Amino acid sequence: MRARLPRARGGDQQQRSPNQTRAVRRDDVLLLRLWRAFGEITSSFDTLNSIPVYLRHFPSSAPRKMNRPAWVRYHVENYLNELYIFQNRVEALLTLLRRGYRKQTYSAALDDQCDLLEEALRDAFAGVMKARGSHVHENRFEDTSLRILSLKELLAKRRASSARDYRETFLDTKTEKVLWMMRNNASIRKWLDECGISLGRLLFAENGTFRLPSPP
Repeated sequence: MRARLPRARGGDQQQRSPNQTRAVRRDDVLLLRLWRAFGEITSSFDTLNSIPVYLRHFPSSAPRKMNRPAWVRYHVENYLNELYIFQNRVEALLTLLRRGYRKQTYSAALDDQCDLLEEALRDAFAGVMKARGSHVHENRFEDTSLRILSLKELLAKRRASSARDYRETFLDTKTEKVLWMMRNNASIRKWLDECGISLGRLLFAENGTFRLPSPP
């Protein structure tokens, strides 16, 4: 006598037979990996957009003796680190595309587009990445505006008459870094738009469906 399947808890519906479940295909795994890689990129870009917002607003609850040059430097270094993460996430996605579609007839065109996009991103932020590598491996991030701000902070501690000049320099330095980050982010957004257009032509059919690397 054939055994009955147990009823699903909370209802009359029987459990699905293993034979009724579609086996996981290679395309399913690739799509999941692509989706996760895309999510990592968007999450990193959101962080890049958030950092200048944090930098723009100095916390009113901060201690009066808080080192303001260090506070600015902290956000700049975080921005550089996140920019490095963003670039690595992009390279991981492009590598995944190259490998996943290497057997397709349009793989050569896809490789070319990935190479162009990767090179454009690398060239656009070569100087920034050099600054990031230097502050990680050699010393803390420093530039002219931060040196001047640190010097004026020292003067303000010794002479009360220098306090106003120090506050103005702090606001100028903070604004300078915020605008620098926003310009970088605008360039990244433009690159992402170009990335979507150039890759979309290859990865999506004319009817808008996503092209899987192997037949269904």
